[in-house]
Amino acid sequence: MTPLEKIRQAGFVLELEDGQLAVAPFSKLTAQQLAYLKAHKAEIIRALQAEQPDAFTVYTSLGEPVTFSGQSQQYRDWLIKMNPPPRYH
Repeated sequence: MTPLEKIRQAGFVLELEDGQLAVAPFSKLTAQQLAYLKAHKAEIIRALQAEQPDAFTVYTSLGEPVTFSGQSQQYRDWLIKMNPPPRYH
């Protein structure tokens, strides 16, 4: 079983957001799972990229993620710039 499959089997959703690994629900990760993710981060990112090589995520005004694929690079860059991840304080 790959690291990506192992974390998914544990009930977590993994995505790439601006090239960074995002795990939900993050608050449910145990210290052991977090250590596992850190140890296998590069492998997990490569696996996610291979699944959706042209997919990217932008966010609605309510902070909900929306995934797109198949757009031109210029349009993709504009969408990401105009719809960044929410910033929580």
